[in-house]
Amino acid sequence: MSGVDFAEVERHTDQVRIRLNLGNAPIPDITSILEDAGLVVLVRPLGEFGPDGLYVRRDQFSVALLNGDKYLPRLRFTGAHELGHHEYGAVSALDEDIHGSAAPEETRANAFAASFLMPREALAERVGGRQPVPAELVLDVANEFGVSYETLVYRLHNTRLLRGGAAARNSLMAERSFLFTADLRQRRLETRSIVPSDYVVRAVRAYRGDRISLDRLAELLYADREGMATALKEAGLLHPEDG
Repeated sequence: MSGVDFAEVERHTDQVRIRLNLGNAPIPDITSILEDAGLVVLVRPLGEFGPDGLYVRRDQFSVALLNGDKYLPRLRFTGAHELGHHEYGAVSALDEDIHGSAAPEETRANAFAASFLMPREALAERVGGRQPVPAELVLDVANEFGVSYETLVYRLHNTRLLRGGAAARNSLMAERSFLFTADLRQRRLETRSIVPSDYVVRAVRAYRGDRISLDRLAELLYADREGMATALKEAGLLHPEDG
């Protein structure tokens, strides 16, 4: 149907987790994990209804841009989705809505993200023989793994950890409105704008080498020109003509 080998995605994801020394534990900080995987990570406030994220590969580096205004579980899933693009050799991907495309590469990136954030073995340990799985347990495990209630329900269904198939899945989904409080819906990153230090260093070096202007440097670092000039002057890095 999708052209995606889901068993292969599970195997690949397990290998990536082993490579990153993650075991089956929940991932506390997706941005740090992406950096450990070799990506430059940018987080920018792009609006609640803005794009979810972006992945771009260049000769010497790969970049994942995440929308810091998104609900935190959505941002985390997007980060894992962009890592999926990276692992499968994508050159670029603009993800306006990570769930809005049926293209094989997008389906595969979503399957990778689900497996990466919610390893099947870890979920099996938590739900165990609890059948039917209580909605309250689903919510607790979703919070532990930093994913949404809905995402975990579908992951449990897709990994056959719910007895009763689609009927059990639909029953749990019907209960979500009673559990998913307004408080949970407002969860966001504490800092909605993150620029990696390595990215800053490269940008400043480009400015010092006369490869980019002060205006371009400020644009790249999401700073106002005056503030950028002041910081560079205090560090002794400002070009005289920009003073």
